[in-house]
Amino acid sequence: MGVISATLHKMKTAIIFIFTISICFHLFGQNSTFYKTTKKQGRYYIEIANEIVKVYKMGMYLDKGGTGPAILHIDTLNKKIENEFSGKYFSLKREDSKYILKTEKGKKLNTEIINDLKSIYFTLNNAYYLKSYFDLSERINKKFPLYHYTFRNGYYAWNKLTERNYNHETFKKTTANEVMLLYDSIFKYQTTLTNTTNFLIKNSNQIDYNTIRDSLRILPIEYSSNSWYFGSAVYQISKANPQNFYKILEDFPTNKTIIYFAVDEDKKLIEQLKQVSGHENLKKEFIKEYRFGKTMPYKIIGGYAVLGGLLTWLLLSQK
Repeated sequence: MGVISATLHKMKTAIIFIFTISICFHLFGQNSTFYKTTKKQGRYYIEIANEIVKVYKMGMYLDKGGTGPAILHIDTLNKKIENEFSGKYFSLKREDSKYILKTEKGKKLNTEIINDLKSIYFTLNNAYYLKSYFDLSERINKKFPLYHYTFRNGYYAWNKLTERNYNHETFKKTTANEVMLLYDSIFKYQTTLTNTTNFLIKNSNQIDYNTIRDSLRILPIEYSSNSWYFGSAVYQISKANPQNFYKILEDFPTNKTIIYFAVDEDKKLIEQLKQVSGHENLKKEFIKEYRFGKTMPYKIIGGYAVLGGLLTWLLLSQK
């Protein structure tokens, strides 16, 4: 009985501890007081609630698709002695009626209270929202290399929100749920496209052309800056049977440039396509386009669309 009693006591203590921690996290952000450093350069926000302090080191996202605040780093500070808090990178000390923030580089910055909570919530929510979409873009593009989900969707989605300046902790939960649902939706559709593309690539030398044509119609016909399922499939199908390249041109007459683009980097394949019998008009047109390099501008546009997006995504500047 003594062992059972001790075990029950430990369980009760653990439950109380977990409950207390849960309450603390729930209250944090509900009754917060915010401060900001007074210098415009190197802006920091300080959130104080229940003897716990969060320091937000701020920056700015710069991109042709939009701009917005960025949270470069968050440090949680705990109370050490009366009126003093310290964390891994920052420390905060109350002197008279003011708080002095000591940065990771040892600088001491004056702060002032933020009376307009909606303004600080707007800024923190904007930064969190953009970062959530940037992370979503990176995660999706890593999972589906033939697809390009632009991080700029974060700017567009933020501008469409009707409620943007409410409690930051609540906003984070709402955003996390939104991004999760969006990822699940994209994952499902891109998985279907990936499976169809893989089916065509693996079986292009075995399946009949009607199946190839019908499967290609499932895939989005886009340049590589958006997605390259169709182009990848066309390339492998053409390698397996060059005759099918011209059949695809016949069945997708409005998409000839993308079809040309799919094969024009493989010189060996180009020579094989030149030797295909029949389809003389299509072949003549293709060879002319290839020789004069009329697909090159699209290749440049497609490549720079992706590269430009990556570069501007990384342009993160500190104020």
